[in-house]
Formats: sequence, structure tokens, C-alpha cells
Amino acid sequence: MKKISVLSSKFIIIVIFAIGFAACTNSSVAPVISTRSNQNQTAQTNTDNSTAIEVEDKRTAMHKRLDALAGEWNVEKSNYFVLGGTAAKPFVSKDLICRREWIKQTGNLYIKDVTEGTFGGAYYRLGVLGYSPIDNRYEWNTVDNFNPMMMTYKGARDSAKPDGEISIGGEFTDPGILGKESVGKTIGQRTVIKIESPDRHVFELYFTPPGEKERLVDRSIYTRRK
Repeated sequence: MKKISVLSSKFIIIVIFAIGFAACTNSSVAPVISTRSNQNQTAQTNTDNSTAIEVEDKRTAMHKRLDALAGEWNVEKSNYFVLGGTAAKPFVSKDLICRREWIKQTGNLYIKDVTEGTFGGAYYRLGVLGYSPIDNRYEWNTVDNFNPMMMTYKGARDSAKPDGEISIGGEFTDPGILGKESVGKTIGQRTVIKIESPDRHVFELYFTPPGEKERLVDRSIYTRRK
């Protein structure tokens, strides 16, 4: 009888110990899960808040004026200098397509311009257009598969206006675009944007070689694709 009693006591002790261990285990796991859940919720909240700040609309009326340039466009491009083009008989391409959109990651402060098609061969140009509030001027940068350098334009300080044409000047070192005699020389350049309506606008490019008058070298007419 004593042996049975001792065995029973040991069995009861083991059962009690097992129940206590399970309870401790469950209680220790629960807070961990809850904490991780709270951390995930906090991280999500912080992410949402930071994203909201990043896309806050900081655009001025001068930025919003460029809304008319966003969209998809057919482009008729006439060049009066390269590819045999002259003032009397420019080289013309009518199958270029331009797609422009505000860059959301910048808070819609800059427009991305991608123009593709054929222009004496395959043509590609990437441009970024923006407005500098501190200088009150428009700024325009492009790269393409014709020129071995970036074309950079910055309007004169306080040149931006709420209407009328947009004039953006700049200069580049000629790699030979104007001929061998101009290699290494600084060439003045200017882009003029004329917004005629929500469905049509014109980009004109002018060069000013050293000692010469400014001349039109390229005109692109944009009509909105339906």
C-alpha cells in the first residue's frame, strides 16, 4: 500500500509541474506576439506618414502652368541644320511620340519627357523639366542618342512669367555639331516653349555660335494624341 501511495504522490507532482510549465510558456509567448504585432502596426503607421509627407503638393502656380504639357503627344520635328536640313528646306520627321508625366516621387515638382521614334534613324530623348522658385526660372535638361553630353538649360533669374512663352537659355561645348571648325567651342543655346492650347504646343531650339547671330535649328510641334 505504501508503494502505491508513493507512486501516486510522484504522479501528482509530475502533473502539477507539467501544468505549471505549460502556463508559464503560454504567458511568455503571448506578450512577444503582441509586441511584434504592435511594432508592425507602428512601422506601418510611420511608413504611411512619411509617404504622405513625400508627396505633399508644394507646387507653385508656375509649376502648375506646366500641367498643359503632360500627356501623350504626336511630334512633328523639323531641323534646319543637321541631316541636310536648311532654313529653306528642313529635315522633317512626323512619327515621333512624346510621353510626359509628373514625377510623383518628387512631389510632382518635375516633368519627365520621353520622346521616341525615328529621326534620321532610331531616336530617343529623355528630358526633365522643372521650375526653381528661389530663382523664379524654368530649368530643362535632356540626354539623347545624338549628342555625347547632357544639354542643360536654365532661364535667366526672374524670367518666369504666368503666361506667354517660356525661354530657357544655356550653353554647351560643341563636339562637332556645327562642324569641325567649332569643335571645343562654347555654343549658346536656348529652348523656347510656346503653349498654344491644352492640345498643342511648340518647342523651339536656337543656337548662337561665337561671333554670330542666334539662329533657329530645331522646331517640334506637339499635338495631343486622342
